[in-house]
Amino acid sequence: MLDFDVEMLGDQIAVRSTESAAGSGEGIRLGKIAGVDGGSGSGRSPASTVYKAEILDVDSDQKNNRGVKICHLDTSDWSPNHGAFVTLVGKPGGMEVCHWIFQGDMTWTVAD
Repeated sequence: MLDFDVEMLGDQIAVRSTESAAGSGEGIRLGKIAGVDGGSGSGRSPASTVYKAEILDVDSDQKNNRGVKICHLDTSDWSPNHGAFVTLVGKPGGMEVCHWIFQGDMTWTVAD
């Protein structure tokens, strides 16, 4: 997989993941959000966008985590039975699907 990512993204790549489970199950706010060039590990295609976001405590506004999110902009080739469509009542090509990368999961992107 690494060879594929280097071929697609170039030599200067970085692995991204949500730092920890801090804030999970609690009220949170998002702080600074930034798009990240490139992305893989979750079916990378030109129709995917990766974001990194500060996760803040809702009461104190203190950063307690940094999360990574991937948005699949073109879902037209996905199965209509995919869990995202079942849960969100959508269909292939009819919606974008975005999800957080869990701690321990990863996506490759162009390095900062």
